[in-house]
Amino acid sequence: MSTRSPRVPAPRSGRPPRSTPTTDHQRAALCTEAVREMAEDFITLADLFLNLSAGESPSTSTMLRTVTALRDLTDRATGALVVRHRSEGKPLDDLHPILGVGADRLRKKYNPQQVARELTARDWPRRSFPNQPAPGDPPDTHPSVRDPRTRLARALARAHRNSTVGSQRKLAQLMKIDPSYVSRFFSGDRAPSWKHVQIICETCQVDPALMQSLWDTANTGAPRPTDNPVQDLQTYLKALRFADGSPSDEDLMVSTSHALAIAELRQAFDGPGLPSWEVIRQLTVALQSMPKIALPLWKRARDHTNTHSMPAAAFG
Repeated sequence: MSTRSPRVPAPRSGRPPRSTPTTDHQRAALCTEAVREMAEDFITLADLFLNLSAGESPSTSTMLRTVTALRDLTDRATGALVVRHRSEGKPLDDLHPILGVGADRLRKKYNPQQVARELTARDWPRRSFPNQPAPGDPPDTHPSVRDPRTRLARALARAHRNSTVGSQRKLAQLMKIDPSYVSRFFSGDRAPSWKHVQIICETCQVDPALMQSLWDTANTGAPRPTDNPVQDLQTYLKALRFADGSPSDEDLMVSTSHALAIAELRQAFDGPGLPSWEVIRQLTVALQSMPKIALPLWKRARDHTNTHSMPAAAFG
């Protein structure tokens, strides 16, 4: 029997085998925040596409530009998520069942350093998307369903619908304006003056504080601040709820896929205290609004109450 020691294979030449992915918590946090912000653009574009497709004669070129913007945004978000997964020290092979792409291809397509540079220099959320029609295309002037003008219009129309005033013509007589103006107020095609909104509130017996919160946002981009920032946020949320048809707590929980608890919803609307930004963010999305409008209100309320539900660094 041979006593020769077993031969140890010589190491292969070339690139050494890959080790466990390196973690980079700072890069992972950057990707997470970027994806949250890009989510607002997804909402804007999806609403725009919904409005375009619901039109009587939607322009193919305008719709394609919207779809193309969605495609590009999807690729950006995919890159951020892939890099986040890798920066968390997780193997890219985990993503193959979802993306249908191998780890090597994902490494080449989404270089962490390059993606991080693009995220750092990002210009989103873009807030609005240039969707100018091509020559010959009809202009699209219909606002998004999440646009503050639409939220105000929905609230005004609901106030009238729930009242005993009667026809829009009768309301127009009380307002001393042409009936067509009232119809355009309720559709969002014409911006009402605050005087007209006050008349609607008084006639239809609706809290003017709710309408003023929506009217200020539609005209200046934010509700008018008072010396009670927590109440400002609560009033804005209540106004959005009214405009959305006053959904129940249970309906809102369903809209957020049960990510929020009843106690968190009630705290957001009535207190006591101030819920985390994540609660407010999900709630504003469920109420057909944009988180970008609620965020400054929440920050001001947080600073006022010294309630730091999330690190300030998370908001840049």
